[in-house]
Amino acid sequence: MTVRKRKLTTYCGENGDPTIPSLQIDMAVFHFDGFMFLLVFASTVTAQNCDLTVKDMNFGDPNPNTDTIRYVTDVDTTVDIFFAYVGNNGPDNLPAGTAGEHFEIKMYISALDDSGNMDDPEEVTTYINGDSKVDELPASDEKSYASNGFTIQYHSSKCSTHSHLCLKIVKNGVYTDNDPTNDFQCLPFVKGASTAAVGLTNCQSDVIPTSISVSDPNPANFSSNEPVNATFSVNLQNAGGTKVPGSTSTSDNIAFSIFIADTVSESASIKSDLTDSLVYTWNDVSTGIDEWGEVAYDNLKVTIAIPVLDCDQYQYLCIVFEKGVNAAFDDDESNNLVCIPFSDFGSISCPVRTTTAPVRTTPIAIASTSKVISTTGGAPNVTMSEGNTGIVNIHVGVVVGIALSCAVVGAGLAFLGPIVVKKILVKINTKKVDITDHTPDDKTPVKATDIKPTPDGNANGGAVLTEP
Repeated sequence: MTVRKRKLTTYCGENGDPTIPSLQIDMAVFHFDGFMFLLVFASTVTAQNCDLTVKDMNFGDPNPNTDTIRYVTDVDTTVDIFFAYVGNNGPDNLPAGTAGEHFEIKMYISALDDSGNMDDPEEVTTYINGDSKVDELPASDEKSYASNGFTIQYHSSKCSTHSHLCLKIVKNGVYTDNDPTNDFQCLPFVKGASTAAVGLTNCQSDVIPTSISVSDPNPANFSSNEPVNATFSVNLQNAGGTKVPGSTSTSDNIAFSIFIADTVSESASIKSDLTDSLVYTWNDVSTGIDEWGEVAYDNLKVTIAIPVLDCDQYQYLCIVFEKGVNAAFDDDESNNLVCIPFSDFGSISCPVRTTTAPVRTTPIAIASTSKVISTTGGAPNVTMSEGNTGIVNIHVGVVVGIALSCAVVGAGLAFLGPIVVKKILVKINTKKVDITDHTPDDKTPVKATDIKPTPDGNANGGAVLTEP
């Protein structure tokens, strides 16, 4: 009997490449009496742990270190010389691939979030890296990959946000990468060295104020009509690909206006302009704003006085960025306002509001009647009868009218000399009035129904007595 051993390593990954797990197969071949037996022993082999990272990128043509616009929006720009550098941080060596590349390198135009990660990347699909990715890449080593003749088109719709060109390693699953955070690298679309910049675009500048911070007094307490001198800073962002110059002793590029209001709006209905009290020098705003960059202007001063009228309605301190009189850069004026609530840096004390109730007259009921007004030897008594009742306000004119009416009624009674009032029965509170009168001659009663109005307007108030 003869025994021969062979070792065969197989890989179960995509495209037949090594992956987790790979199998190392030990084969023992036995020959016995003309028969051959194959025994297979399989054991698991640990996959490679390789931390691949984009180490660098280099633009040779077009040259980024120039003031010339290299990337005109919505137009293809040809890149003739470009290198990408990929390194292996280990700990394992990346072995040569047997059937397919270990990874791909892809290119993106992208914004960056606050952590520096790609945000809303847009792939440059024309970028093709022709160098093979199947070669061995030992730990702590790096390899360059050259490309040429591809095009980059920067879309104008991305001008306000997409400030960088990025390369990213896309793993094909043939190794383990325990740190994906360093699988990409980005360079800005600015003027600079070939390993630090991509080159300029023609994206226009757009200055946006992003925040206000009041540093003095702290806390800031305000009372109506009591001016308070405050010191503050404002942060500005350039949402565009053209640098914004700062002010100089001869060129006023950066300017502001400032106001307080009840809402975050330049057209607020309750608003007090404080711009006349705003104090800063050209040197305070002399720092320019880079492409897609930010700047903070400190030591700006303003006097804040809260008006008494609508004192409790003032809620915000607001800054408006304005181009200086000498400014020549582009700016979208629709986004130049930023406000901060007073509650973020202090408080406002307002006078207590008082409310005065309006003076009201007290209505009373005055009786009107078509019946006789009787008297018992003195001033006439106005009684409620079957007439209509109206509600009016007492005025001096009414009092005078009543006095005149009394005089007229008195004159009328004097005129009726022969008639002697014998008996008057009056029932009050809208009940019937029963009045019985007698003459001294025939004792014939005169009824109230016999008193009829006449149109002659005589002194008895428009009424005369008639006998049956």
